[in-house]
Amino acid sequence: VPVSSTHCGANEQHVPCVNHCNKCVKPPPQACSRICVAGCDCVPGYTRNASSVCIPKEQCGK
Repeated sequence: VPVSSTHCGANEQHVPCVNHCNKCVKPPPQACSRICVAGCDCVPGYTRNASSVCIPKEQCGK
C-alpha cells in the first residue's frame, strides 16, 4: 500500500479526488471544479468554512 506524503489537518483525510463543492459559503458557489486532484478533504459530516477549516456541517452559517 503506497504511503501518501500529504499530511492532512484536523477533521481531514487524504482522498484521490477532492470535492471542491464541499464548502460552507454564502451564497453557494455557482460552479465547482470537475478536475479530479488528489489531496486533503473534510471527513464525512464536515465541510470547509470561509477560512478553509473543516467544521461540522451543522455549524455552517453560525
